[in-house]
Amino acid sequence: MDFKVKEYDYNKKIANQTVEALGKVKSEKYFPIFIEDSKEYIFKPLSKTKPFLTPLFAYSEVYWSNLIKEYFDDNTPLYSLGICHGYSKQVPKYNDKGTVVPKINQKGEKLVNLLEFFIDNPDEKVNIENYVNYCGVFYDYTDILKSDFFKNNPELANQLAYQILISILKGDINYHYENVSIIYEDNEPVSIAPMIDHEFSVMFYCLDSLYDHIFYYNKLLSGINMEVTEDDHTRAINITKNLDYIIDNYREVAERFLENLKKLKNDLKYNPIRFKDEGFMEPFNSFEFMAGQARYKENDEQKAKFIEEKIDRNEIDLSKFSKSLNREVLNIISSLEKTITKKLKGKVKHI
Repeated sequence: MDFKVKEYDYNKKIANQTVEALGKVKSEKYFPIFIEDSKEYIFKPLSKTKPFLTPLFAYSEVYWSNLIKEYFDDNTPLYSLGICHGYSKQVPKYNDKGTVVPKINQKGEKLVNLLEFFIDNPDEKVNIENYVNYCGVFYDYTDILKSDFFKNNPELANQLAYQILISILKGDINYHYENVSIIYEDNEPVSIAPMIDHEFSVMFYCLDSLYDHIFYYNKLLSGINMEVTEDDHTRAINITKNLDYIIDNYREVAERFLENLKKLKNDLKYNPIRFKDEGFMEPFNSFEFMAGQARYKENDEQKAKFIEEKIDRNEIDLSKFSKSLNREVLNIISSLEKTITKKLKGKVKHI
């Protein structure tokens, strides 16, 4: 896995990629685009206002995009660590450090995320009005899979179900409806876009705040391991709901995911990933975003400086982190493997 840092000059960008969040938590972002080997690459900066963000979020994007591409979906775009010199001067709420990823849509293709789709194509099964796009949440996708659109487009439903299983594997607490897009060609839906945005993986989350890290990690494990009866699904959390629904309705998808999961487990067990720092890491605090929000969202410089003075920044030993990460991921894989296998055996294969 490559942890080299790609460097760019903001003044040499060819354009900006506009990313607009349409949910109740609204935002608009402008990411610079660069040409490299005749391809367009987007620089995605680390935001000073994004909750709990640390440099490890960028490592998470590199780590998961590589694993997903190698073991689950060869179309997955690979993220690289990146520095865009001069970007923070132009847009102060962002860092110069971040990740670089190739554009996923080709010429003539249009991306429509699930929120945009269901706003334009309301379905009584999908209560999109209550959707909120914020981190720290395992989203429920069962109603979306039950929608008329996905019932009438089984191949796209299979692709979405597969991605949902991958999102559980990486413990994604930000796999919201604006991070999943449908690719259109000539106004016709052709596929679900490859997975993007791997920042909020619980394995990379709050490493300097043990209580918060363990809380979300245990919540992930609980959701995978939870067993509920068919007539008492009210206490199930969203991870469990997604797993049960996919195993019930997309058996072949679950079997394919399980097969690839076993390959990943074997390789990580005997060839664990070792993280390297080639000039990217720096001391951090997972709650430093509070200063950024005070400065750039509340326009309260005094409050921002007060927060910065009170927090301590921490260094991390990437060698030790590599080992603990590998243990946590293998633990999640084992739990998923056990749960999916058990539930598949308890289901009758649909003919």
